[in-house]
Amino acid sequence: MAAKVLQAAKMGIWTIEIEPDGQSRLYADDVLLELFGLTGRPSPEECFQHWYQNIEPSYRYAVDDALRRIVEGEVVETQYLWRHPERGWRYVRCGGQREPGDAAAIRLNGYHQDVTGRVSVQREKEWLEQLYSDVTQSLGILFDGILRLQLQENTVLVVQSAAFPEKIGRTMPLDRYIKMLQPFFAGKELGRLAELMKRETLLRLRAEGRDRFTQECPVKGTQGKGWYAFTVLLDDRRAAPDHVVVAVQDISRQKHSEAQTHRTLQTLRYHAQRDPLTGLYNRAAVQEYVDGYLETQPPEELSALLLVDLDNFKSVNDTLGHLKGDQVLCEVADLLRHGFRENDIIGRIGGDEFVVFLGNIKTAENAEHSAQKLAGWLQRTYSGPQGSVTIGGSVGIALAPARGSSFQQLYHGADQALYQVKGRTKNGVALYQND
Repeated sequence: MAAKVLQAAKMGIWTIEIEPDGQSRLYADDVLLELFGLTGRPSPEECFQHWYQNIEPSYRYAVDDALRRIVEGEVVETQYLWRHPERGWRYVRCGGQREPGDAAAIRLNGYHQDVTGRVSVQREKEWLEQLYSDVTQSLGILFDGILRLQLQENTVLVVQSAAFPEKIGRTMPLDRYIKMLQPFFAGKELGRLAELMKRETLLRLRAEGRDRFTQECPVKGTQGKGWYAFTVLLDDRRAAPDHVVVAVQDISRQKHSEAQTHRTLQTLRYHAQRDPLTGLYNRAAVQEYVDGYLETQPPEELSALLLVDLDNFKSVNDTLGHLKGDQVLCEVADLLRHGFRENDIIGRIGGDEFVVFLGNIKTAENAEHSAQKLAGWLQRTYSGPQGSVTIGGSVGIALAPARGSSFQQLYHGADQALYQVKGRTKNGVALYQND
């Protein structure tokens, strides 16, 4: 009986679990699965991703804030736009609270209700004049400019402006307004902005159920380059189908902060993936990239892992000193870096152990030929006050997909081949054979 009531009300029940490592799961009842447009029994992880990825992007901040407040113990309700896989954009009312307890995972319980029909009826009761009065009063505090588009007449009314030298209260043809912005935008960006404000584009967005859409544009001005966001606020009421509000906001500071954060993350990622001495990839990064390559490698394609071990390197440290040993390792790294293709994966995975992954090679002979050249390059003599030391290189080869489809499998095969070389005369090459 309760299930029928929930179904009639278009309300589904959910439980979200958030693990300490950040993994999120969503458990849905049958009504919610129907509201999600899902069939069968997807995993809780798939349910969470399906729900979260279909939230209209401009509402994501509000939804994230609601989840945060629920985790902190509040009882929260919010409303947002959500894309159904078959029915398109739907208005959703969602609320929940945190389940008490000291379990490791955080559990949130709540509901998801489709209120599209109710929202549409409510909007039809509002008057256009009140809408624009409210919009201009509330947005005027937050935005640098407010425009009102009249789609039928293809005109722009400048309601407020602090972004560009527009005349407040002036109505002008849309094409003239776009032309007035030419000094501030590159041709491509101005074309995108003009396309956004076209009557056909705005009617299409409205037909899709969107009530807002934001486009970010780089601008040029007397104080250098910056960024502005143009947010179109669509009104789908029958009383005024041709009126649209556009809010303009300077987001230069936000963009600068985002770029700085991105550069910081890129720097951290670079150092996390690199061997600090040679600058080559470390073992974890090599494994990540090789596994990623092998996952998408076509069955008919051939690739090879070359495992390189320096011969007599210990004598360099013992005779010439550890500083000289570090110099030798850096020279070997440069040799590998310049001796192979730019898209080959090269790393240092141990003290004097290096690896080269060759993707998309024609034959096994090509891999052996590359390994033979490498062994020849590595054979050289280093001298110092205490004497001279000659080093070389032994190389073991494993082929994919014959030997395996993961880094660990290829590494194991190449290591066995390398062991054969070391057991003979060193400074040689061996290809792993299944027998």
